[in-house]
Amino acid sequence: MPMFPLGTVLLPGGLLPLRLFEPRYLALLADVLADDEPEIGFVLIERGVETGGGDSRFSTATVGRVVQVEPRQQEMGLVAVGGRRVEVEGWLPEDPYPRAKVRELPPLELDVDLVAVAEVHERATTAAVRLGAMPPEPPPHDLEAACWHLADGCPMGPYDRLGLLRATSASALLAAVDDAYEQAVVLHEAFGSGG
Repeated sequence: MPMFPLGTVLLPGGLLPLRLFEPRYLALLADVLADDEPEIGFVLIERGVETGGGDSRFSTATVGRVVQVEPRQQEMGLVAVGGRRVEVEGWLPEDPYPRAKVRELPPLELDVDLVAVAEVHERATTAAVRLGAMPPEPPPHDLEAACWHLADGCPMGPYDRLGLLRATSASALLAAVDDAYEQAVVLHEAFGSGG
């Protein structure tokens, strides 16, 4: 699978806008657009930077489907939507761009119901208002999509988002989302107004 190492984590159902300007990623995009279902694996960089290569990467990734492409001056813009989760089993030679052998990870164990999702959404909305942020949109009615929707809007950095991506159950995912909003409120109230 063609892979795109990044400094962020794409979660299932999330949107990822990107600018491509490196020749290797322009070649990657040209190749995937030739497929009926243009997909790219997005993986978090563990050490290194996004440009130039030579980075070290985590092994859990999200397969993103390219849903929009926009040619620009000397670069391409694209938007991908997160889909299934995969585990990198091995990296292949990077000429002309990063590629990996991957295996699909199982879907979340759906050990909660939509009522639990609605309760987390309500607490997340209250927290967002206290943070002065936009409240999360109401989740969709599909249980797994609703869980990932709440996770995607969660206020956290890339390493914590990687933890969400690695969740095996909906209850663990929602607990992490709840905890992240609670911590964000505590930090905001302690340091947000210069206190």
